[in-house]
Amino acid sequence: MAVTAEKALALMQGAHERGRLAHAFLISGPGGSGKRALAAQVIRMVNPPPDPGGANLFGEEEAEPELPPLEDLEGEFVRIVRPQSRSRRIKVEQIRELEHAFQMAAPAATWKVGVVVDADRMWDEPSNAFLKTLEEPPPGCLILLLTSQPELLLPTIRSRCVDLVLQSTGRTEPLEGEEREGFS
Repeated sequence: MAVTAEKALALMQGAHERGRLAHAFLISGPGGSGKRALAAQVIRMVNPPPDPGGANLFGEEEAEPELPPLEDLEGEFVRIVRPQSRSRRIKVEQIRELEHAFQMAAPAATWKVGVVVDADRMWDEPSNAFLKTLEEPPPGCLILLLTSQPELLLPTIRSRCVDLVLQSTGRTEPLEGEEREGFS
């Protein structure tokens, strides 16, 4: 059953608060369903930004900072894998780099997050390399697979993830650089 991105976030927040957050989620839905925004919210949920102190210079409560786009959250403990090259495929080298990042040490209470955008673009070799990480995830790691075509993923990958199907919001997600080039 498809849910809104807000409902999916609420479910994940509840699991996180109870210490029961799964290690891997397959977030699927049509373009415009909010997959990338949900991934950004989940990253902020598990690795919140430092608290600025609550009040501004005039003693007024500070507004919660605006959620940056998913791509702006990439950093030392957040890795984003997306299709590259003219073939628009995710390559095995990208998966191995993600797995290596998961093996690195992180400060206490900091999650290592891997987001695979357009996960359906992982074909045989990258998918098989990725299975080991899904089967035996390092502690403190969270994997978010984003796709509009989950049926193209290997059944063994789908079976190791919590499936979150998002409803369409009626909006369209902007195309990324290489996606735009295909329509030029």
